[in-house]
Formats: sequence, C-alpha cells, structure tokens
Amino acid sequence: MIGEEVARLSEELRLRHPEIAWRQISAFRHRIAHGYFELSLPIVWQLWTDEVPRLRSQLLAVLSAEFPEETHGAQE
Repeated sequence: MIGEEVARLSEELRLRHPEIAWRQISAFRHRIAHGYFELSLPIVWQLWTDEVPRLRSQLLAVLSAEFPEETHGAQE
C-alpha cells in the first residue's frame, strides 16, 4: 500500500523530501507485486521491523511540514 501511494505523490513533494527513499519504496512494492517467489522472508522481516518504523517517523514529519494545519491521527 505504501508503494502504491508513493507513486501518486507529486515529483515536487518527493524532491522537497530527499531524506525519504521514495525510489526504493516503489521498487520494493514492484518486487512484492511481481516477484514474490523471489522474496527473502528474512529481508522482508528486517524491513518491517527496522525500516517501516523509521519510515513512519519520516512520513509524519513530511505531513507536519507539508500540512501543518491538519491534525494527523497517527502522530507519535
């Protein structure tokens, strides 16, 4: 789901936030959708436990920067 939504973001927004690995997120989504027989479950687990929490924090910061007037229910 994250990879699908990243594809819908404007290039301008992605360029304003180079700290997020937008291209890698999209590539991983593509890999899951089209190459699931080649997935390494230990790598997927490592991404889920290490990278997704970090990405969540980064995305909350982007939301706050881009839409400061809105309340974000998933804030930490």
